[in-house]
Amino acid sequence: MSGRLWVVLVVLAVLALGAGCALAWRSLVGGMSPGDLPSVAKTVAGLYPKVEQVDAEELVQMRQSDRPPILLDVRAAEEYRVSHIEGAVRAETFEEARVALAGVPRDRPVVTYCSVGYRSSKLGQELIEAGWTDVSNLEGSIFGWANEGRPVMRDGKVVDEVHPYNERWGRLLKDELHSAP
Repeated sequence: MSGRLWVVLVVLAVLALGAGCALAWRSLVGGMSPGDLPSVAKTVAGLYPKVEQVDAEELVQMRQSDRPPILLDVRAAEEYRVSHIEGAVRAETFEEARVALAGVPRDRPVVTYCSVGYRSSKLGQELIEAGWTDVSNLEGSIFGWANEGRPVMRDGKVVDEVHPYNERWGRLLKDELHSAP
């Protein structure tokens, strides 16, 4: 490898590390806000490159198609009970997803989501590795969906709250959407 190429690679690595460290530092010190969600979503996409990321509008379009996706909510039961996207099936683990998708053709579109996209992208990658061929993750997940003013449901009714996951990551969700403790 030439000296010049080596220098370029080192500079790129330092810049990437710096950007990641800045986000991690803000996360640790509590400086994150809903405006940081796109950066988090981009980082998640980089961690799981096999999983296509779809934005909220793409999901709406997909759900109106002749072959709507199966929507998997990858959050814990407590999070799902507070609210979820209409029609979502809760499947927190790969095993639960496998049960939820039993008998469904492996080329059927599947879209996963969680709070910000990490858990759901991880499950999406597991599904791809198990032979599913059309798996996507909702970019920004339910935080992004709700932050855009899109509806979330509880007991068949639209509600205006989302489980914030925890104090730190909940900072990516608009304050007015936080569920009561």
